[in-house]
Amino acid sequence: MVISSNVRDDFWKMLPWILAIKLTIFHLIGSLHGWWRYITFTDLAILLRTSTVATILIAAVDYLFSEQYQIPRSVLLMDWGITILLVGGLRSVYRLSQEMMWPSQSLNDRKPTLLIGALQGGELLARQIHCHPNLDFHIVGFLDDDEHKHGLRIGGIPFLGGPEDVVEHARIHDAKDLLVISNVLPGQQLRELVDRCERAKIRVKMVPPVDELINGSFRFQTRDVEINDLLRRDPIELDSKPVREMLQGRRVVVTGAGGSIGSEICRQIARCEPAQLILVERAENALFLIDREMKIRDYGDICVPFVA
Repeated sequence: MVISSNVRDDFWKMLPWILAIKLTIFHLIGSLHGWWRYITFTDLAILLRTSTVATILIAAVDYLFSEQYQIPRSVLLMDWGITILLVGGLRSVYRLSQEMMWPSQSLNDRKPTLLIGALQGGELLARQIHCHPNLDFHIVGFLDDDEHKHGLRIGGIPFLGGPEDVVEHARIHDAKDLLVISNVLPGQQLRELVDRCERAKIRVKMVPPVDELINGSFRFQTRDVEINDLLRRDPIELDSKPVREMLQGRRVVVTGAGGSIGSEICRQIARCEPAQLILVERAENALFLIDREMKIRDYGDICVPFVA
């Protein structure tokens, strides 16, 4: 197809101001400042919005300052789509190479590992492990009590079975390590799991909950199973309505208010709207901390600290 000289001349005349509009909009909305390695669906949504605004503005300028429509509407639509595909595609390909291709080269040097706690942040944890070649683990599967999840995949990692099947799946995938996210399993179930793993010579390591890992930079640290993990009990669902009725409008005294248990009791009682909450604690520093926390939570008007 032969392009006429008039069309070529119009193209080169319009190109500078079209690029100026696009770069300005991309800069103002922030699409130029994203890290390619960490592109997310949010970034793609911002790119979609940016490209749409730029296209509308180009069409408006063309309409207001041209004697006739110089840019066909079909060209504007194609430009809108090509911009999204090129910019979003290039960034996505870069992230794909970072997360899938480069780490995959070192998977043979890592230890096949099973993980318990996929829906409690395990999927995010597995993805971070995969993207850090310096870590020794390669998550080959999740273990979960819910049979409806078995056979499904999250992030390409399958749900293999329940924790009671750990020995079988460890043998199939040649896994000698099991990671368990803290506070996922009750103490009794964790004790049984540790017994099975010890007999099968599978190392069990605890990892912090994902909310602790993302409190700052990603620092992956495992630890051995501790006695507190084994003593953890199943959560008890408490009917708060009769407790609230009993405490509402009354004066309540909590002794040992600065301790770990006492401070949690204070938090729970404060929600029940007592007339007054007296915090008794012999450690002044601990009393100061819980009293300050109550004030931050807007319970300061009902709390009375008392050293004793």
